[in-house]
Amino acid sequence: MAHRLTLAAFALLLLVPASASASKRFTACVAESSGCHHHFVSGDLPVLQIKDRKHSYTHYKVCVRDPVHRECASRTTGKKRHWHRGATWNIGQVGKHVARWYVDGNQVARWIFYVKVEPE
Repeated sequence: MAHRLTLAAFALLLLVPASASASKRFTACVAESSGCHHHFVSGDLPVLQIKDRKHSYTHYKVCVRDPVHRECASRTTGKKRHWHRGATWNIGQVGKHVARWYVDGNQVARWIFYVKVEPE
């Protein structure tokens, strides 16, 4: 019994470095001309961007869920350690939006941003 618990604990330890490694390998955000932001107004055209620090030409999928629907696009990064501006998000809804990036089916980054009505 103790042997099984030791193996189970060891298996869990093996999972931790993989997720920690992914978080150090990838950086992603939603940006506009002045950099990454968490708040936008309707009419903005934010860019969904990702950076792979270890490899060039990584295939990934980016998805955004807004209060009404979810959209995804498959893309490929460019050179390693450079931002890849994979897609723009045409804001159609106000409220909370969640962008997620996936590599080989695993989520590698997430960015939450909010959209409000542009003041008149």
